[in-house]
Amino acid sequence: MSSEWGSLVLFGDTGTAQSGAHSESDSEMDDGEGTHGDGASAMARDELKIRARRIAEELLTQGDLAVADELLDPACTHNLPYPNAHGVDGVKSWVVTLRRSFPDLRAMVEDEIAEGDTVVQRLMLSGTHEGEFCGVAATGRHVTWDLVGILRGGPDAKFTNYWSIWDQLGVLRQLDTELVRERNR
Repeated sequence: MSSEWGSLVLFGDTGTAQSGAHSESDSEMDDGEGTHGDGASAMARDELKIRARRIAEELLTQGDLAVADELLDPACTHNLPYPNAHGVDGVKSWVVTLRRSFPDLRAMVEDEIAEGDTVVQRLMLSGTHEGEFCGVAATGRHVTWDLVGILRGGPDAKFTNYWSIWDQLGVLRQLDTELVRERNR
């Protein structure tokens, strides 16, 4: 299985993102600071959400790679179901690859929850398949998929860990690939 199979998980492609999150309102959440296991002060919940939304809006949708340097710890671990390059450079490489596959990619925050030093988001991603993806040549089809991401903030206000899962089979079904047809037999 190629490393491109999970590429959708973290980042998206060009265009303008909108966050229309169905998140808990500021009045429903306290603004207290959490702490990390080492006792370091964590970002406030609202700040965590704002920073996490920038990943969807600026990094994924707009393709602004400088945002990765600003928001992610240099040694950030992206936990995927397949081997992936570590750190910010690995994330940037992944974003570039994904944007080549879906140049009009949009990432919208649909739901988000922040607790302690962690924020969880449900994103809806969409884009037109105009470049090879997961070994599938460009089809010109517009696809939409969900992604769930969990980001943990570090003591320097940068994310140190990112876990993500996405509907890979759903994307391949929308691309109507031979691989999916064979799996359905």
